[in-house]
Amino acid sequence: MSEIKNRTFGHTAAALIVFESTTAQRARAWDDADCMDDIEYAEEADLKALRQVQVAFHKDTRDINSLESCMRMDLASLRRLAKGSAPAAPDANALEGGDAPDNTEASEDTDSPAPR
Repeated sequence: MSEIKNRTFGHTAAALIVFESTTAQRARAWDDADCMDDIEYAEEADLKALRQVQVAFHKDTRDINSLESCMRMDLASLRRLAKGSAPAAPDANALEGGDAPDNTEASEDTDSPAPR
């Protein structure tokens, strides 16, 4: 009989802390939006913040999930999964500024890899 792995979501929990810390700044961007450029900026800021959490979720589940699948996760689901997980220590090898990769395909995809 195989053992069930107790999964934790430390990277996701840590990324959610960062996400929450930028909520007010992102809300101000929406409040101050006067033109399409401002709206596009606010949308991009929201998307970038969510991507960082999705990439962190991929770090927690890369043995069973592709990055592409993780990029489909919504914020409510990510919060629910990470609830109760201790935040992981910051990754010293993380990208500067916490930018998520622009390409959602990963070489370590484990579910339905795309042809190369």
